[in-house]
Amino acid sequence: MLRAAIGAAGAFVLVTVASVARPELAALEALPILLLMGLLAGVFARRLRVSAPASAAVAEAE
Repeated sequence: MLRAAIGAAGAFVLVTVASVARPELAALEALPILLLMGLLAGVFARRLRVSAPASAAVAEAE
């Protein structure tokens, strides 16, 4: 999923450059941003789920 987020970030750069060259493509700039935000939310949620059991065990020990 992280690789997909990196790909979406690259697509954002390419779409932004293309929209500078061709202003009619400016409306497409939002698509890679939305995709990137969704993917990053998924990456962070997955990382939080993985680390949650460890932090819960620490809280119980205290």
